[in-house]
Amino acid sequence: MVTWAVMKAVNSIDAFRLRIQGDKLALYNSVGVSFSALKPDNSYCYTSIVEFDEMLPFLNEFQKAKKVAESDLIINYEDRDDVIYITCVPMARITSVVNPMRLDIQDCIPRICWGKYEAQGDQFLIDVSVQVHHSLADGLHIGALFQNLHEISEEIVK
Repeated sequence: MVTWAVMKAVNSIDAFRLRIQGDKLALYNSVGVSFSALKPDNSYCYTSIVEFDEMLPFLNEFQKAKKVAESDLIINYEDRDDVIYITCVPMARITSVVNPMRLDIQDCIPRICWGKYEAQGDQFLIDVSVQVHHSLADGLHIGALFQNLHEISEEIVK
């Protein structure tokens, strides 16, 4: 459910849907998600891309993509930039994450990671790391992402 909330927040902000393509900018109507999945042998792989949709269809597709990634099936790589890369570190709080980025291309795909949930009173807190291409997004956009994520989380809890 966190992934859906993150994707809803991401898709509500133009800067997270902007991509540099050569010497032009492309603004996608919606971006999907690619995420890492842990295999039974403790190796990991990336999933196929899950398109953003309403919560239940998204969660169903997310679970299907996760099961395929955890299996021995080969996932065809999709070279697309209308995605967000996400991951989580559910066993620890995080303060920062540096994600790998390709330096031989204009890699401007945002990366988002979150850590362990922590209960404080009647609230749940979670650390979130956001990595963006600074030519497309800055603190204003990241702040809006956090605000939208907070509002979406409040709606889900209701």
